[in-house]
Amino acid sequence: VVSIDARDGEVRTEGWTAGSGLNALQFALTIAEAGVTTIMFTDIGRDSTLTEPNFEALEELVRTLPQCRIVASGGVAQVAHLVRLSEIGCTGAIVGKALYEGTIDLSEAIAAVERFSVSETAEA
Repeated sequence: VVSIDARDGEVRTEGWTAGSGLNALQFALTIAEAGVTTIMFTDIGRDSTLTEPNFEALEELVRTLPQCRIVASGGVAQVAHLVRLSEIGCTGAIVGKALYEGTIDLSEAIAAVERFSVSETAEA
């Protein structure tokens, strides 16, 4: 698993304080070509905000890198966010602050995503 931490599409390093000059999508393509199969993408502008994930960037990663599993991080605040991430093809999500703050009930979240996965399998 390689984690890509980005702000406004640029990979950030040094604890998110330094810009790298690398485009996050281009970097993801490079590491996928090198054999990475799972990418955790953190939109650091949304991390710990409990707003919503960067669905657009995550959907672009899923669409561009169908050979990779994409794990979403940053901004997840409610079960509906997890369902939408499943719908766009993310294989996982980091929900630490949402669990800590109580905006997501873990049992409810697991059940909702399982329901989505079961209905997707039945339709296929």
